[in-house]
Amino acid sequence: MNVSYLFLAPGFEEMEAIAVVDVLRRGGVDVRTVSVGGGKEVTSAHQVTLRADLSLEQIRPEEAECLIFPGGMPGAQNLSECEKLMTILQHHYDQGRMVAAICAAPALVLSHLKTNRKLRVTCYPGFE
Repeated sequence: MNVSYLFLAPGFEEMEAIAVVDVLRRGGVDVRTVSVGGGKEVTSAHQVTLRADLSLEQIRPEEAECLIFPGGMPGAQNLSECEKLMTILQHHYDQGRMVAAICAAPALVLSHLKTNRKLRVTCYPGFE
């Protein structure tokens, strides 16, 4: 467990993805961007296209220290609709590993977690 994955789906919020990757990498964290939805190029909510480090099919979930989900619309919704990603998230969470979600992603992505624990999250207003 020495890598963190930040997931990018079409419509992601640029600052919630790029700034997080920048700060983590400057801090020495091995964070890799992962495209969800085919190909490595992903276009943001404001029409900025990024090339992800990996596609979802290329990751090794068992090595992940942290899974990171940026918000943005429809990016967070697109992440939440990826069944394979939600399965990876649930398994990662069940093993007690770290999960991070920003803006709309706590409501749209983390709401898929099946847990007996009450989760307290902060999200974008209107997504409570």
